[in-house]
Amino acid sequence: MEWTSGVDRMLLVSVGTGRVENLSNTIDANGTGIWRTAGAAPGWLMAGASAENDLMCRMLGECRFGPKIDNEVGCVTSNRRYGKLFSYVRYDTLLTEDSLKQAGTTLGLSSMKMDKVEAIPDFVRLGKTVAAQVNCATHLTGFL
Repeated sequence: MEWTSGVDRMLLVSVGTGRVENLSNTIDANGTGIWRTAGAAPGWLMAGASAENDLMCRMLGECRFGPKIDNEVGCVTSNRRYGKLFSYVRYDTLLTEDSLKQAGTTLGLSSMKMDKVEAIPDFVRLGKTVAAQVNCATHLTGFL
């Protein structure tokens, strides 16, 4: 693709599905948690890939809005060393028991599975709470 680049010419909007920071240790002293660990590995790999893609977009683009990536990197919103190829906005939310309760969901973190049809009303409540963070006038200036 030969799109014209520049912070005033291209806007990339990224919307996450929620992230969990506390990846608990699933292997006990006897090693009986190895199967739980193997089952959790794809999720950890996806979370790592998501964080890496987010970081690369923040390095290559000018981040107008985005939450903390993780505890190591923090919240990278500007890197002035290099010319920016695009403007970037990242919407995602940290999923904790408290954030789910504040959003008015009825399920706990362990019950929030994306393929759980009965959780759709909870996902809608959570989505509305996260959507309240969106400030189109600030985040999308010049592109509306």
